[in-house]
Amino acid sequence: MPAHIENAQKNREAILDAASELMSERGFAAATVAAICKKAEVMPPTLYWHFGDKEGLLAAVMERAADRWFEAFIPGGRLDPTKQAPVPFFALFREGTEFLRILLLLALERRDIDDRVRASVERVRERGKRTWSAQFEELLSGIASPKKRRTAAGLLSDFLLAQLDGFFVASQLNPGKVDLEGLARLTRVSLVAAMQELVSETRRESSGCGDRRRRRTSPRGRT
Repeated sequence: MPAHIENAQKNREAILDAASELMSERGFAAATVAAICKKAEVMPPTLYWHFGDKEGLLAAVMERAADRWFEAFIPGGRLDPTKQAPVPFFALFREGTEFLRILLLLALERRDIDDRVRASVERVRERGKRTWSAQFEELLSGIASPKKRRTAAGLLSDFLLAQLDGFFVASQLNPGKVDLEGLARLTRVSLVAAMQELVSETRRESSGCGDRRRRRTSPRGRT
């Protein structure tokens, strides 16, 4: 690889590392281009050459972190809470702290961020939800209706995302004092129970509809 290309890649990664660290500590608005460049040991034109502007840099930070985090969350891309805990929590919340903190801070910085920044946050969260929803649909084969199965899978994905949000906030408020392994086990149990209940609920609804249809089509006076 030519030296100038290798050097450009090295600068790009240094900028991403610096931005990730500073944005997770200060938030997007307070992590200035000057501070990021100083930490990465590059000049501002280098940052603009690679990313266009600060919003473009954020998008690259989020995409890189999301790739790493989602792969760690579901090794090999498969999620099956009926067989294993869905999250290796210790590794995720220790190694993915910067990424998760940026997501949280950006969600709270609604007055200070523009549409492109907000779109980056929503894109990352939707990526997780889509991935999990598709896999929950496979696990909800007991629901015959594709529409109801899709709705149930989306609800489970929202539940899992809300659990992750809560666990991260708790781990930041009480570092070292939250039993993340225990919460992972409970999350697995909750997801399995929720899947079973959603399947049973749909079957009860279908059975009730069938009973009503039979009553409507029965000849009058027949018992």
